Amino acid sequence: MVKLRLVLLSLVSVVCCFELALSDVLIEPYAGYGMGKIKFISVAGLSGSEWSASGFALGGRLSFAVPMLFFALDYNTEVGTGKRTSPSSLDSDLAGSSLYLLMGMEVPRLRGWLGYGLMQETIFKSVPGVGDMTATGSGLKAGVSYTGFSFMALNFEYVRESFLAIKMGAREVNVDGTADIFRLSVSVPITLLTTSSDGASSSGAGGVSGGESGGESGGE
Repeated sequence: MVKLRLVLLSLVSVVCCFELALSDVLIEPYAGYGMGKIKFISVAGLSGSEWSASGFALGGRLSFAVPMLFFALDYNTEVGTGKRTSPSSLDSDLAGSSLYLLMGMEVPRLRGWLGYGLMQETIFKSVPGVGDMTATGSGLKAGVSYTGFSFMALNFEYVRESFLAIKMGAREVNVDGTADIFRLSVSVPITLLTTSSDGASSSGAGGVSGGESGGESGGE
């Protein structure tokens, strides 16, 4: 909670330092594919397990952009498969969802960002002998985007998830776990509202920010 308060306070402080007469509000739906490793170092004090994971993600970012900077809420859902490689081999379907707070910088054709996980959940479905397991925690992410295409952006992200608890039915136990995921995605920045230098605002609903202009006004 202390980290979350510091992040939110920093976000508000930075926004207040900028001239809001030049700003954009955007929504950016995206779809992507990711893969990586999940490791439970310990579960309720016992030895854990290691998994390989892959799957698809669908999500969207709601962004507020000022010159060279943007701030966004990033929500996605994921579906995929996992394979336990240690201590023994088994397969499981995976599902999950996450919510991140992003802060980033942008220059023509390129954007970069860092994010803090406000919510992170991964469900291991129908694990033999256990049933469904739901791992919860938070995370960090870093990403870069190429915005030089028309009507879309190409994104690459590294996500570091941290798990603190696992729910198995009505029982919840402490866990020490991490996930390292690399994800490639395609997004479509859509301008909802633009405020001009004279303070006038105009709605951009239905308009798509593409090419270099998307890189300058789109935010993730």
